Amino acid sequence: MNYERFKAHKERVNQSKRFIKLHIESRSFLLSQKDGGSIAVLRINQDYASDNFKSTTRKTLYLREEQGQWKIIGDIAL
Repeated sequence: MNYERFKAHKERVNQSKRFIKLHIESRSFLLSQKDGGSIAVLRINQDYASDNFKSTTRKTLYLREEQGQWKIIGDIAL
């Protein structure tokens, strides 16, 4: 799913929610020495709660720095 479809999906899903609480705890951050440090791997624990859904997920996010901003280029939920 590309970014625009993902964004539209999340907006549809979140329209009916009365609240969303998100707590993120960083577990590790690895910055590649290759490619000038523009690729990183971030491992987190994510606690998500809304009025009709609750979950705890460990995630690995793959990031790339583009024009001074970090962008998610991939993720895995464990």
